[in-house]
Amino acid sequence: METEDWISLIAQGRAAPSVPGRIGRHDVLVEEGHVGTTVYQVRGERVLAIRANQGYREDVVAALLDAVDGLAGRGDLGSIVRLRPIRVPGFALDRAALFGAGHSPFFSGRPLEDRGMEVVPVHRTEAADGTDAFRFLWGKLTKARCDWDREPEARADVRRLDDGAPDLFFRVNPKRARPTVFPAPDILSRIAWAEAWAKPVMPPGVRLSIEDVRRHELRVHRAHDRLRGALHVPGEERIVEFDLPLRSVEEAFGPLFAGADFDPDAFAALSSRPAEEMLEMVPYSAHGEGNHGIYTLSECLAHLRRDREDGHHLTFTGRSRGSIRIAWRADEDSGGTRLRLEVPGSEDGRFVSLDAAGEALTVLAREDRVVGAP
Repeated sequence: METEDWISLIAQGRAAPSVPGRIGRHDVLVEEGHVGTTVYQVRGERVLAIRANQGYREDVVAALLDAVDGLAGRGDLGSIVRLRPIRVPGFALDRAALFGAGHSPFFSGRPLEDRGMEVVPVHRTEAADGTDAFRFLWGKLTKARCDWDREPEARADVRRLDDGAPDLFFRVNPKRARPTVFPAPDILSRIAWAEAWAKPVMPPGVRLSIEDVRRHELRVHRAHDRLRGALHVPGEERIVEFDLPLRSVEEAFGPLFAGADFDPDAFAALSSRPAEEMLEMVPYSAHGEGNHGIYTLSECLAHLRRDREDGHHLTFTGRSRGSIRIAWRADEDSGGTRLRLEVPGSEDGRFVSLDAAGEALTVLAREDRVVGAP
């Protein structure tokens, strides 16, 4: 097929024409659109596309074409994505990911779908060689594959290991065979941190398998303010068991998912940290019950000092599941709203000062005892 014929085929459904050019050692067709740039390379009866909406660079295009040169000319590449290393100065992404004909997101639904291949730049922490094309694109990466100036976002494959019901927060159904893909920083931070009215902390009883692209696997569960489980390091027989302070999870595993080697000494130092004084907290307001989180004692006391309205309350739970509720109730004697220390599930309670409420929280966090309410 002549170049003019390819230009005509490629132009179907496109707003801008492609014109012949040369990038590096490769003859190409270049399409300059309002949104971004697309580079095509004709390879026999197939065509290879490279798309950049933001951060387009010709040296990156040359590196991508060089990296997949030995692959793109082969026969049917199947439904898996092939990765090859690239190195471009000042460019954060370091892998060329090649989609075979019939599996390119760019050509999906277009006339050249069965003959169109695609190569995109990714980071080594975002995908593994041989990943199924359908599973390769996930979350932010679905659209961000065309944004070349983006920051890499490490991948974590998450599975439920317990038999509980599907959890809306993790969106992980224990009955599904395939894992759910999360950005690794997101899943690690959300194990330990919560936005009180948006996302809950990792619920008790939930057991997760969290795996990076290199097959480092964490098997974790939360025990109040501790994260417990085991780490399997690929290529090694040993399993590293751990019992970490909950807020150490990002420091302990963030570098690993970002591509660093496992450091046993640094890991041991984190494991030896003393237990933190933390309480689970569930807020309630006129808008309804908020999602629970687990907070340090100082954070709980800060929540307590905020202004509230009549009917609002905060329920705090300690390590042994003992609970107290601190509510804002109308006081007929004073004509205002006062703090009331209560026992959840009971109408018992008494009005207390802010200092007395803080003392009750302190005892629950430090001594794991419920005091102060009748």
